[in-house]
Amino acid sequence: MSLIDPTQKEIMEEQKAFLKGKSLKYKLSYFAEYYLKGTIVAIIILICLISLVRTMMNNKDHDLYVLFINSVGNLEASEFEDIAGTNKDKSEIVFDDSLYIDLSANDNASYLSLQKWVALMAAGDCDVMLADFPTMSNYASQGFYMDLREAFSPEELNALGDRVIWSDIYDEDGNPTGETYPSMIDVTDSARLNSVPVFLLDKVVFTIAASTERLDTAKLFFDYINN
Repeated sequence: MSLIDPTQKEIMEEQKAFLKGKSLKYKLSYFAEYYLKGTIVAIIILICLISLVRTMMNNKDHDLYVLFINSVGNLEASEFEDIAGTNKDKSEIVFDDSLYIDLSANDNASYLSLQKWVALMAAGDCDVMLADFPTMSNYASQGFYMDLREAFSPEELNALGDRVIWSDIYDEDGNPTGETYPSMIDVTDSARLNSVPVFLLDKVVFTIAASTERLDTAKLFFDYINN
């Protein structure tokens, strides 16, 4: 029994007959016009599935999970593992630079990256995020970010001065309450990030996930990129 629908089979036969005798250039042009977009989407989904399977097969615990959004490079996780005292036989630190979000385009790569981000936040797997300021500020009302007053003392925040970025607080209906909270820290001038470079952006910010259970290590990472 054929797994191909009869109607679909007829269409395939018609296309095969139509392309018979056509040049390779014409066939490639035909493919690009009618099938390339769907093929690219399928490839992106396949890559995400492979990444998910690899993550599920890795039985190591995470001592810290850092998302580098819209980055062009990455840091060496092994170096920070040594600083954090990670037991590399049982756990690991993940520096994930697989997310790309373009606020100006409604493309599949951005959509899939956002879905992965939401999934990591919902599962409580993400601890720290670094990205360009426009992207990070765009999602400041989603409850993703910790009120940094829970992570840093008043003295520590005061010492950071205007590097601390405050965001509006919204009620359950999505309306601004008129209050603000410290949500991000400007790390654009981080020598460690710029030495790679990790980002090629005008303004890079750091934040801590509201759901993190590894706050001490998240703060240690902040010190790491600022020293």
